[in-house]
Amino acid sequence: MTMVVPTELEDMMPLLTAEKAEFEAAIGVSVTVTAKDPGHGPRWRMSMAPTAEPTLEWDPQTQQLRSTAAGPDGLLATMSLLHTVVRSGGREAADRPARDRSGVIERVTAEITGSFPALEQRGFAWKSICAEYAPPVRHAVDPLATLQAWTAQLRDVHTWVHSTTAMFHPPYAVSIDGSAATLVRIPAGSAAHEAGARAGWTLVDERPAEWSARSGAPAHAAALVAGRRLLATPFPNPRVFIAQSPGGGHVTWTERPAPATTTGPLTSTGPATVSWRRLSRASGYLRISSWTDPINTSRRIDAALESLTDCELLVVDLRGNAGGNLALATSTRDRFLRAETALGTIRYSTGTGQLGERQTLHGRPPSDDSRGNHWRGEVVVLTDGLTCSASEDFLLGLQGLPHVLVAGEPSCGGSGRPRSMALTHDTRLTISCALTYDREGRCVEGNGLPVDIPYPAFNGDGPLDQDALVTWVQR
Repeated sequence: MTMVVPTELEDMMPLLTAEKAEFEAAIGVSVTVTAKDPGHGPRWRMSMAPTAEPTLEWDPQTQQLRSTAAGPDGLLATMSLLHTVVRSGGREAADRPARDRSGVIERVTAEITGSFPALEQRGFAWKSICAEYAPPVRHAVDPLATLQAWTAQLRDVHTWVHSTTAMFHPPYAVSIDGSAATLVRIPAGSAAHEAGARAGWTLVDERPAEWSARSGAPAHAAALVAGRRLLATPFPNPRVFIAQSPGGGHVTWTERPAPATTTGPLTSTGPATVSWRRLSRASGYLRISSWTDPINTSRRIDAALESLTDCELLVVDLRGNAGGNLALATSTRDRFLRAETALGTIRYSTGTGQLGERQTLHGRPPSDDSRGNHWRGEVVVLTDGLTCSASEDFLLGLQGLPHVLVAGEPSCGGSGRPRSMALTHDTRLTISCALTYDREGRCVEGNGLPVDIPYPAFNGDGPLDQDALVTWVQR
């Protein structure tokens, strides 16, 4: 089948080409991604109509798939409907809210049954889980918390129900243990730090036990993922937090949501999403806090590598980086490869509850190194239990190379390849649709990527002592 990519999505061509095996697993035939319509044969065509809701149609007579939506984002949304069409054996699926509570329950049950990879093989009694959670969803005044508790039973960070409201994630790490939400990382200069809160203090009146029940994640990362979701704050409303010290003292501060930005002067003291500095004559430090805004983030990473190009060792800090743009993460990873490299493997869900054939993932260094964006020195990557999703795709395949060490704590365990669909008018359901494996055959989902050398990932109030880290690594 030929996927004909319209002009409006041409910037997505590299990602669609790299991930075409996902479509092949569901369709059952090879897929060619191109901007030119061959005019014949099985095709996946895409078009925009001003008032169209995202819709995917299948015509078995002509072997044609057709995506229709009002804009580019809608066309991308139709790609998540492929599993629905396959699962239902139908001719059309639309990204629209369920009609009622019964429709919500049916959608969660059926879509996860068809898409979540290897339910039975991974030991999930999904039918029993559905039987337990469907009644309370049906009768809840506000079902979101119950829906989240339902999907949390799968212990997968990508498989959950979430609000459509854009969320701001404050720059802290919180670990939830029972009824306690403990601050374990508070960057210097943050609102909490300025107010006097320190690592080891606990948040007051934030319902940590409820967030623990609502947040799915592998066991080793569950406390941190629950803490991150507790902290999430809807744009644009300020939110007041109260923290209590071990001695009983209290401080209060206000978080004012602001979108992360990568614009501005290309300096090491620039926006927090990408920052860097020289540790010594022979070592440098690069912090990437999220994989967002691909063009400007790439510019800043270019500037960082150029600034530190004469260093022998680079510390890449991905602690707390919960993911984002897959293409940005993997293209950044390629800057640290020496040659074309087999990174690991992936198996995609077929949409019928099965897994497709194992596919080998490859990476290669940039072909154009005219800007000096190919790192040639040694690398230490710092990770923790919040290093997730696209950050794990960055790490996959780098780990195990002679010039790369991974330090800190194991990553979260959710590279995922999620699909997303409307559930209600103000919530969406996302479902992980793949299992990834490193070169040793270890499954990332549910386990995370291991570290080569353990190192304290949470250092409390101040910045990481990168100089001590470099000394320790070189020892």
